Amino acid sequence: MIRAETLSGGHGRNDNWTVATADGGRYVVKFAPASSESKSRSAHLAHLLAGEAGVPVAPVVHFGVHADRLMRVYGWIDGRTPTPESLVGHRAARLFSDLGAATALLHGINHDAFSSRLDGSSPAFGGWSDYVEYRLEHVRDRCRSVGAVDETELARAVAIIQDLAQAVSPVARPTLCHRDLYAGNVLVDREGRLAAVLDFDLAEIWDTAGEWFKLDWLFFPSYPGSASVFAEAYWAGRSVAPDWDSRVKLVGLLETLNTIPNAMAQHDSDFEAKARRRLHSLLG
Repeated sequence: MIRAETLSGGHGRNDNWTVATADGGRYVVKFAPASSESKSRSAHLAHLLAGEAGVPVAPVVHFGVHADRLMRVYGWIDGRTPTPESLVGHRAARLFSDLGAATALLHGINHDAFSSRLDGSSPAFGGWSDYVEYRLEHVRDRCRSVGAVDETELARAVAIIQDLAQAVSPVARPTLCHRDLYAGNVLVDREGRLAAVLDFDLAEIWDTAGEWFKLDWLFFPSYPGSASVFAEAYWAGRSVAPDWDSRVKLVGLLETLNTIPNAMAQHDSDFEAKARRRLHSLLG
């Protein structure tokens, strides 16, 4: 007998299922249109590379296209999504220490060029400023197509991003970034230990600072002191990278600018307002 239930929360939200088999096996099954194979294959490769590097991830059971659907199957990981109410004191410190160390392992996966796909289906760029300009063009067009940002504010944000990209490009290095690290994509055990990092669908080859956008905005603020605990574990035995604050600000501006039309497309007015406030703060 096989029992299947729709799944929401940390393992994903879009056409995902938990499946329990008669022999006691439990799995997460994710479905996507076959047309998204390139994106899913890139995420699959990122997941495999992260696991090989020592990042705790769900075991991969299957990846393949069946009829008009792409199916990914993962072994179930016991754990829960962290919340500020359930994760306090030493438990919260343990999570962010574990997560910092795991992120350092992920960022140890180096590549020769920056790109939005690991499967070679997207353009690759030898310089960070070239990739930023490529992405910025798409973000700027999307903002203009829906009137997401006032033209004056858009021009100001674009100019700052371009200036920062030129300044930090010599020290930026292409590495595998998850780019979606927040509570919904993390599982912990009862003591706060990191059980798994989930959902590599947004993983790309970026500068290492690409990880801080979601962390700074959606994760650290809920846990006072977590940013310093994470940083201590992430930089353990190493000096903070050159021009780090500028690199983090660059990604923060670029991705916040991209979030506004995304939120508008999803009719999420609360998230849109939150993104606008963050953009104004970064431009401050």
